[in-house]
Formats: sequence, C-alpha cells, structure tokens
Amino acid sequence: MNTQPFVLILLSAAQRLRLNDGTEVTTGFWAEELVVPWQILRKAGWRLQVVTPGGVPPLIDPESLDPSTLGGDHSRAAYLCDAVRQITGLRTPLDLDALTGKDLDTLIGVFIPGGNGPLMDLCQAPGVDRLLRHCVAAAKPIATLCHGTAALLATGGGADRSPFCGQRVTCFSAAEESATPLAGRWPYTLEKRLRQEGFRVSTGAPWQSHIATDNFILSGQNPASAATLTHVFIERLTSTPTYKGNNMNADALKKMAAEAALRYIQPGMVVGVGTGSTTNFFIAALGAAKIHVDGYVASSIATENRLKAQGLNVLDLNATGDIPVYVDGADEADPHFRLIKGGGGALTREKIVASAARLFICIADVSKDKPMLGKFPLPVEVIPFARSFVARQLVKLGGSPTLRNGVTTDNGNVILDVTGLDLSDPLRMEESINAIPGVLDNGIFAHRRADVMLFGSADGVIERKA
Repeated sequence: MNTQPFVLILLSAAQRLRLNDGTEVTTGFWAEELVVPWQILRKAGWRLQVVTPGGVPPLIDPESLDPSTLGGDHSRAAYLCDAVRQITGLRTPLDLDALTGKDLDTLIGVFIPGGNGPLMDLCQAPGVDRLLRHCVAAAKPIATLCHGTAALLATGGGADRSPFCGQRVTCFSAAEESATPLAGRWPYTLEKRLRQEGFRVSTGAPWQSHIATDNFILSGQNPASAATLTHVFIERLTSTPTYKGNNMNADALKKMAAEAALRYIQPGMVVGVGTGSTTNFFIAALGAAKIHVDGYVASSIATENRLKAQGLNVLDLNATGDIPVYVDGADEADPHFRLIKGGGGALTREKIVASAARLFICIADVSKDKPMLGKFPLPVEVIPFARSFVARQLVKLGGSPTLRNGVTTDNGNVILDVTGLDLSDPLRMEESINAIPGVLDNGIFAHRRADVMLFGSADGVIERKA
C-alpha cells in the first residue's frame, strides 16, 4: 500500500438484514451517506481507501436509490447512482482483517457511512475492534454516520467495556426508525442498544441534520447530517499526530492565497490580521517580506504571539486610528462575499477588527468557496452564565447547538457550534442570533462582508472583488 497518509472509508459487507420476525431483506450501504463525504473529502484533497470485512465488495442498499425514498426526486436518484459508479475502490476494497500495522500507522482517520448493513457485521467484527482501538490510542478521528455508529459496538460490551463508553454520540434515532417501513421489525434499536452499552446518545429532530462530537469521536444522525459531519471531520484530520501533509495540496493553496494578499499591504499603513491556519501563512509571509508598515492589529492572542514571533510590531486597537486593510481567512464563503468564520474561536474580535477596516481581504483555499453558507457548523460566542438559555433559543431558530468542549475564548466565553440552521438569508440570521441575550456575537459575516476574495486553486489565485 502507498505510504502516503490516507482516510479509510469503512463500509459494511453485509448483504442481508435479518429482521426480528425471522425474515430477511436486502441491505448494504446508503448511497447518499457515501457519496456526500466522498466528494467533499476528495475536493479537499484527501486520499481515500475503501475497506470492508473480508475485502468483500460492498452492496448498495437499493432503497437508497429509490426515488420514493428521496421524496420523489428522480433526478437525485439518478445523480446518486452515477456518483456511486464513479467511486474508485468499491469493486476491489481492502480487506479489513488484512490491514498491517504499517497500514494502521499510515491511516489518518476513519469515516463509517451507514445503511442498515452495519447492524449486521460492523457491530461485531473483530477487525473493526482492532481498527477503532488503534484510532483511539493514536488520537485519530473517527466519524460515524447514521447506522454506521453501530460499528462502535464492536469495541466491547458487558464486562468488556468499550473505550467509547461514556462518550457523546448520535445515530439514526428510535423516532426515525419507527417512521420507516421496517418499524417494529428492526433487529434491534440502535439508539437503545448504544444507551445500554454506556454511550451518551444525543438525537435531534427526525430527518434534520444533527451531529455529536466528543474529542475525536464524531457522529451524524442521518443522511441529512452527512455534509456537516464531513466538514467537522476534515477539521479534526488536520490536528492528528499522523498529519504530515496529506492535505499538502490544501496547505499549498492556502499559502498561495496568503502570499497573494501581500500586494494589498503598503508601507506606512496599519494592517489588521485575522486568526487561523490560512492567516498563519499570511503572518509568515509578512515576516519574510519585511514591509515597513506602522504596525499590526491582531484579532486574537494567538495571532498577536505569532506576529511578535516574526518581529512585527503589534498595536492595540484602542490606540489605533484608521485600519486600511484587514486580512483573514474563512470557513465558508458564498458568491455574495458573505462568510462563516470562527472555527478558530476568535470570531468576535475578528468581526470587530474587520468592521474597523476599510478593506477586508479574505484568503482561503478554493474548497471554502460554496454556493451558499450553512454546511460548516456556525460558531456562536456565548457568556457562560447564559449558555443553556442561549442553546434553547438557538433550537427555536432551527439549530442544533453543541458546546465546543475545552474551549474558552480570549474574551473568557464559550463557543456553541450550531448545525441545521437555515442560512438562506444570512443577514437576517446573523441579526436574530445576536439579538439573543447572552450572545456576544456569531460567525456569520453578512453585515461586514469581505471586499476581496482570494482563493488558492490548482489554476492559481482566483481574485474576486465585491
């Protein structure tokens, strides 16, 4: 096997689902739950490998391509069918049981799509136990989607406690199972089984996007959760010890965009600097360029420290007048220059400095260029005293908030990451969230949009101006 780091896509090899009345139905993996993460991961530059127990070619669940299952959308069914055909490795998957120690060391994370098949084999396969225990020991992210969460059951039960016991997960809910044609006939209710084994199960509204995160264990409730779960998974991938540059393409694109922003920096000006992985490349470029500016206004303590480490002069915003240019990254950007930011937790100070600047230059790799906002979880900075109240109000707005564990902002507050919000009108949602008492700010940048977008791409830097 190639020694370049890769993401393992673990699929069920089961082809029949044995029901509790003794009958069987055809099963396999769920098309959308493979296609969506596969496409997002490939676009982000990750190398993917399909693996199944025994190396058996996986079967697609025919129900997942039935237009009636997709709300009567025949075009969606045809699209998914064609997309599955284009996925390499489905006909010749790796054998899970034949993975070597070197293979395990080289993999950087595991993504487990659902379908009903995992209820039959992944829940009890020894190879799954070995794989997931390796990931736990090496702090590599594991993402499970829908019934794919059944794979966690393979790591023990009863007296042999799973290393995942007590961790927060989600799965296809009991409410959703009861609304399917198999209601009352499932081999077992996954939500109930997980609770019995000691997992803390979190479920959202049926058929709506809902994810649960607990350190490096990530899970999505249903097919609607696939995109959000994958984006969070990608964020976790880049923080693993195994990460040596599998995402070097993305890093190179970030660096390209960051260096392109230097042409907007002129001697004698004050420059605002954002926070995050792409901005870190910009700071390094500033240090090398040695442009004689008056100084830099940092949007976070982390950025301030990086600027000082480069020998650059850092100014206090309160002692600064005009800021001609602010440079920062984004987690998502739409065609109208509206952004989602705050993956690094500095969203409030970023918005303040961006608002104080005359020109906002947003730098990113091209994977952040989206037709509309909303796939990336929206960060909301909240006063700790109001956390539970704010979370309830966010649910009323249609969101599913999750506390970002172990994170305290530079302002002494907490972050709620919110999925499931309707961001078809980002400006209105930004205002609605900020009107909740206890919210300091949120990561929608619709009032203060970017003025210039610089996307690093394989074809060079794409520049767009508002």
